[in-house]
This record gives sequence, structure tokens and C-alpha cells, in this order.
Amino acid sequence: MPSLTSVTAYSCEGAERETGEEDTLQHVGHLDESALQANDEAKRICRDMIRTVHDKDYNIESVKNARTHRWDAETREDTLSSDSRTPKSVLNEVKEGSDPESNAAALAQAYLEEDRSANDLLLFIRYEREGLDTEFLAIIKTPYIEDASDVNLDDTEEEVFVENEYVIQNEVDKGILYPRYTPEGLEENAADLYQEGGASHWAQYWFSFLNFPPTDHPDEMLRKATKGYLSEEGTELTTYGEFDRFLEEELPDQLEDEETIDDVRERSTISVKFRDKRFRVSLGELERGEVQFAQQGDRYYVLISDPDPTFEVGTTSRTPILEDPSDFPRLSDLLEQ
Repeated sequence: MPSLTSVTAYSCEGAERETGEEDTLQHVGHLDESALQANDEAKRICRDMIRTVHDKDYNIESVKNARTHRWDAETREDTLSSDSRTPKSVLNEVKEGSDPESNAAALAQAYLEEDRSANDLLLFIRYEREGLDTEFLAIIKTPYIEDASDVNLDDTEEEVFVENEYVIQNEVDKGILYPRYTPEGLEENAADLYQEGGASHWAQYWFSFLNFPPTDHPDEMLRKATKGYLSEEGTELTTYGEFDRFLEEELPDQLEDEETIDDVRERSTISVKFRDKRFRVSLGELERGEVQFAQQGDRYYVLISDPDPTFEVGTTSRTPILEDPSDFPRLSDLLEQ
């Protein structure tokens, strides 16, 4: 369970760019460690928010809403749009320095200046983890709360958190945990980012306000590579043979490095629909022959091979059946029907 040391809240309200109006950044308030110790409800809600973001499966191939972003040698030195310092240095000041409020304001201002950043409440939560001699920072974005800027958190400590608990806790749609921590240790140049909705809603502003480069899921890399290839004159992917040749010969030219190529070939998927059943097949399964496509006459087939399949009935509580499938019909007999 995280041990909280402070929480700072800012209300971010962006102006319409065309009007020339100024963005509105309002300091909602700050709770230091002693105030949090005296405020069990606020402490509970903040812990639950951190847990919401922390418990995601980062960088698992089936998950697209939780990813690790890393600064590279170039972006690590880029400064904030609203400040002369780098995001990393400001993040460290928020999580370790004596003035988390003004440093959090610099990050909130950089967020506001990003294109398409939404009106939101940003919470900057400093915390410690048991057994680790370092501090961590969680940045939590929740939907904009009307009139939040009119609440003085210092005077009415529970009002923002408790009265708006449903919005703040149950509608956490984006979060950042810095620095990244795994059993292998700390990564000071990386953070874990969560965005509800995953690939279709992986908003660029949520990582670019900290100057993080994008972290594309292999499915997104394959889509971009396919789109780039098809934009070239005289290219088509209308037959299985053309697609197979694209994967073998053209895909490397569309991607950046050998590690990326191997990752896409193993983890990216294509969507297949037969009748009313839609499912996804990874390129790795196709390459290993675990899934194959076939045609006989005007019928098309998906062949999924497994030396030890399992069959069950039920959903939450399942009962195994067909534990000896040795008397299944032969494939050749089915194709002859």
C-alpha cells in the first residue's frame, strides 16, 4: 500500500485557440503529509487512484491501454513548452523537492499548452513504496469538475475529494507513474502511462506534454507499415500471396530497426471474420503454422492446430468436457463433405 506524502490539485481549462483567449490554470489546493494523515477519506481516495493505474498490465501484448514511455538521448534534453527545464528535472522536483506546488504548476501549464488537451482536474500525488528508498509521483487526470477552481482545498480539505469521489475515483481515465519500477529496478528515464480505451484513444497530448516519444503497440506499427506501403504507386495487398510477400520483403523497409521488426512479426495481429465470428490472429501464430488459412472450392477455412486442446462448458464456473478427443472426425473427411 503506498504511503502518501502530498497531493496537489490543479484545474485545467483550455481556451479556444481561435479566440486568442488565455488558458485557465487554477490551483485548487495542496495537502501535505500531516494534512493527509488527518484526512482518512482523501488519503483513501488517492490510494485507490494510484492503485487503479498501478494495477494495469504494462506492455503485455493483449493490452493496449497501459504502456511504458521512455525518453531517448534526444528527447531527454528537450525542455518543457512552458519552462526552461526538462520534464525529468521538473518531475523530480515535484516528487522530491520542497515546492511541489509551483513545480506541478509548470507541468500542468505544459499539459494545457498541448493541442487537444481536455479540460481536466490534474492531481499530483507524491508517495513512497514499502521497502524502496525513493519517492514516486503519480499524475492522475480525471474528468473536469465544474467549479472545482472555486473550491479552496486548504480550507475544505474533503470537499473536492469526497463530494466528487465518484468522478475522481471511478472515472480515472489517464494516469502516469514516475519513475518506472519493476522487480529489476528503477528506470529513471521512463514512466508507465495508462489511458482508458487503449489504441483508439491513445491521446498524444498525454505523453507529449512530458516530451515522451510515442510507444506504438505492434498492431499500430503493422497498420502504419501497411498504410505506408499501400500509399506507394502500384502496390496492392489483395491476395494472401501478396500479403505474405509484404511481410517477408517489404515490412522491414517500413519499420525502424531489427528489434521492432521482430516484435511486429511476433506480436502484431490481423482481424479475421468468418460468418458472425470475429477473432484476431498474431503474425507469430501464422509464421509458426499454429494458425493457417485454407481454401477448397468456394469455401474458406481457418485451421488452428493444437496437440492438447481443452474443452469446457460454463463461464465463471467451468466444467471440463471432451477430455479424450481422439474420436473427432478426420479433417480430410470433413473437407470431402
